[in-house]
Amino acid sequence: MVVQKNLEKVRKLYEAAETTGDINAVRNFGQIYFESSGVQPDYVKAFQFFQRAAKFGDAAAQFDLAIAYFQGKGTERNDGEAIQSLLKSADQGYSKAAKLIADMKRVHKEHVRE
Repeated sequence: MVVQKNLEKVRKLYEAAETTGDINAVRNFGQIYFESSGVQPDYVKAFQFFQRAAKFGDAAAQFDLAIAYFQGKGTERNDGEAIQSLLKSADQGYSKAAKLIADMKRVHKEHVRE
């Protein structure tokens, strides 16, 4: 149960950081729930944390939000919202977002040719 106690401490630290406006903490807290890092996955909570951080322009959170929309985790699947969030992230230079957009364009081109 040492792991559970440590995760509880981490959760409390992130919650405290969130109240001070630490956007990285908000996003990281969402990732804990999304990736099930030692806790039961809670995609709704993860989505809410990603949304909060994304509203403040956090590029990584915008990317995470896009993935949640694409996968329909924590929210209804919404490709339009996912793409908008992905583009916002890429526009800020977030390399994972830019790579995913490039991959999507490549796949789309391959399917159009067939």
